[in-house]
Amino acid sequence: MSKPIWVHGEAMCVNSEVDEAISWDFDSIAEDLVYGQTAVSKGFRMGFSYSGVNIISPLTARDFLR
Repeated sequence: MSKPIWVHGEAMCVNSEVDEAISWDFDSIAEDLVYGQTAVSKGFRMGFSYSGVNIISPLTARDFLR
C-alpha cells in the first residue's frame, strides 16, 4: 500500500491507488464530496481524524516548528 498523498478539499488525503482509480472530472461544484462518494462506491474506505488540520502554510519559521 502506498503512503498518503495530498489531493484536494479540506485536507482530503488518499493514496496513489485511489487517486489512479478515481477521476476529478465531475460536473459538480462539490467535486471533493463526489470524489469521496465515488471512492467508497468502488470499495475504498474512508477514515476520519479529529485532529486539527492546517490548510495554509505557516507564515513564520516559528509557526512551522510548532
